[in-house]
Amino acid sequence: MLSEHKITNIDELQAKIDSLSKKIEVCDSNISLANEEIKSRQTVINAMREYWRLKPIIAKYKAISDSKTRELFYVENMADIEKYNKVTEILNAKKLPDGTLPKADRLRTEITEYKQFKDLNYDNKQDLKTDLQKYKVLMGNIKTIIDKEHIKETPDIDI
Repeated sequence: MLSEHKITNIDELQAKIDSLSKKIEVCDSNISLANEEIKSRQTVINAMREYWRLKPIIAKYKAISDSKTRELFYVENMADIEKYNKVTEILNAKKLPDGTLPKADRLRTEITEYKQFKDLNYDNKQDLKTDLQKYKVLMGNIKTIIDKEHIKETPDIDI
């Protein structure tokens, strides 16, 4: 395995182990990034869905001119009205520079792309972990051999 990968000394082997460990960290970072992006886009899609579900309730609320009737309607629909306010905050924060919202279809496509990116990084991470384990076992074996050779070369000393 050492000659196959052109590793000629322990320092090169340790460098290979370090390199694999860093690549695993990059995969972990990419997986986390993908999860965050998926969650962000899913939040917008869910907010859009809730907005359209709640819009008729808000329109009805805004159309009420009598303050007592309006107050009663508010109390009866408080949870939905508050949910609508939260949803509109989310959507306002996610508007594009031109003031429009991203299209739900585009968000779903991006989610699919991030899931593929995440899966690819997960697969790469698993392969790297397998390779890393092999190199660590190899390093352990080499250290064991070196330790045994060192013990053979050290003369016994009687005290």
